[in-house]
Amino acid sequence: MATTREDIWRILAVALLSCVGSFVTFYWTIGRNVATKPEIVEMIKVHTPYKEDAKLIHAKLSGVESTNQKLSDAINGLTRELATIRAVNEILLKDRRNGNGTDGNQ
Repeated sequence: MATTREDIWRILAVALLSCVGSFVTFYWTIGRNVATKPEIVEMIKVHTPYKEDAKLIHAKLSGVESTNQKLSDAINGLTRELATIRAVNEILLKDRRNGNGTDGNQ
């Protein structure tokens, strides 16, 4: 049996209609319920359960930053005190080496 051009066009038409029908069916059942990118971004911004966690984390971080600033100020103060103690120690060592010690044994 020889296939004519008319038969080929019929076969192509049936295949094309099958593809179109499949696409329409897929979109009607599944595709129309798929969220778009703007909808997903909105859901993440508004409905995420981690939004409250993010607020708590930022509050804790601000507390940590203030604590770090207090610790930094305390460390700087202690560094200045240590520098003063070292300077006084150097002066006392020089006096002792020069025989000007005030230990009461002179």
